Amino acid sequence: MVPRIPRTILRLACVYGAVQLAGCAGYIEEQRQIRLQNRADDIVWKEMVPKYEFQHSCQEVSAAVAQYLFAQGFEIDKQSDTRVVTEKKYLNQGGRFAEPMYQQTRSLMVALRSTGAGCQIEATGVDSYGGKVESSRAPNVELKTIEKLEPEKAQAMHAEAKQRAEAENPREQTAAAPPSDKAAAPDQSEPETAESEAEAPAPALQKKRQPIKADADASPAAPVLPTFEIAGAPLAGLNRSLTFAGQRTNMINPGENNMRPYALGYGPSATLKLVWYPFAAMTHGGAANIGLEAGLEQGFFIQTSIGGDDPMLPNATFGTTVHEYQAGARYRIPFGAGHQVWFSLTGGEHAFLFTSSSDCALTTPNTCRPNLNSPDTIYRYVRPGIGLRLELPSNFALAATVGYRQTFGGAGSQFADYFPHHTAYGLDASAYLGYRVIPNIEIRLGGEVRRYGFEMNSTTEDVQAVMAGGTPIKIATSGSDRYVLGTIGVAFLHGAGGGDK
Repeated sequence: MVPRIPRTILRLACVYGAVQLAGCAGYIEEQRQIRLQNRADDIVWKEMVPKYEFQHSCQEVSAAVAQYLFAQGFEIDKQSDTRVVTEKKYLNQGGRFAEPMYQQTRSLMVALRSTGAGCQIEATGVDSYGGKVESSRAPNVELKTIEKLEPEKAQAMHAEAKQRAEAENPREQTAAAPPSDKAAAPDQSEPETAESEAEAPAPALQKKRQPIKADADASPAAPVLPTFEIAGAPLAGLNRSLTFAGQRTNMINPGENNMRPYALGYGPSATLKLVWYPFAAMTHGGAANIGLEAGLEQGFFIQTSIGGDDPMLPNATFGTTVHEYQAGARYRIPFGAGHQVWFSLTGGEHAFLFTSSSDCALTTPNTCRPNLNSPDTIYRYVRPGIGLRLELPSNFALAATVGYRQTFGGAGSQFADYFPHHTAYGLDASAYLGYRVIPNIEIRLGGEVRRYGFEMNSTTEDVQAVMAGGTPIKIATSGSDRYVLGTIGVAFLHGAGGGDK
């Protein structure tokens, strides 16, 4: 029988190959089992859990997550079908009454994303050590939820991970010292192995595991409610139509011309829009849904060309300046699986201006701006609006907005020269279809329609001025200024904060 050797000496001897004893087999197998367990856990946490999709709805998954976190001593701050957020859990003795530099807290945020009939989740833990904050994925929350809701799949997951770990860590063949009786060797080594195994305390097989951060190649859930969004379309197409109804200027005085209507088939433009929720990083309450927004549209290389058959300005060309900028605030209300509706109030300016070249009077007089007989329009407005975004299956999204534009000063001072008593109002509607190629990048195909309506409110004094001649005043009943914009662009979305329903 092989004599019993103290465990520390046995480990050193086995590691350095100083002896070949039957007891080494037990020690080597023990180490292999530890490696197997740790590797199987890595496979589950790093490779399987991040890609797991529940066959339960996000509402059921949210309830299971909240129950588990509550059982772990967390207070639930916010809970919905899109996220579960905990209050801070103080880990140090003394808790919130300790000095800030000694405080240690942990909070968890679990984001849920609908995947057809199922749901996918991503848990993130935030640890605070005084002034230092660390954030990492918390896969154990996801794993415990899987084990609670879908235990059979959890068992299959563990079994597959164990099988893979076994394949990566095969059992080692250890050469034993030749005993005097070869037939007795197996019988002697077996009890010695069991005896050596018995010396190790049971927890030795379960080494303490460090928190695991998300792998770069994991497939995290797409952000449900971004805290910052910037969307741009570097090449958009603009179409415009300006018309007047009930014109009678040349009927009242044949020496005066009616207002010239205008049409632009296509004008290249670029757009940029930003949305930011500044409080979302600091709170998960209602203030997290207060946002700021700003937008810009700029036309470029746009020219206004008059046809050769025009009796007044044949083949004339005018420079054209187009821009719109707006800014304001919004408040969003999340609902369902990542959907949201928002209300906004913005103010801005939308202008369409004609220009002439500096030498137009010397070369082609008919291209000087005053001869165009079509007004510049400058709309300064306040716009209340409402928007909706729906998260669709397969990483698609659909959004739409509508708004009313209350103008100040009508369509601008030059328009007022032609129609001194006019009033103007505007309406707009837009929509886009988005496809998220990666969690933070979305390709968007969109369109927008803006329409301004005019009431000219011509008076008897206006008619008398036209009859007398030599006045810029025109006579008409109403008018319409319509814009259609088509865009193909890209959006960057950052963060997943925000409030809940």
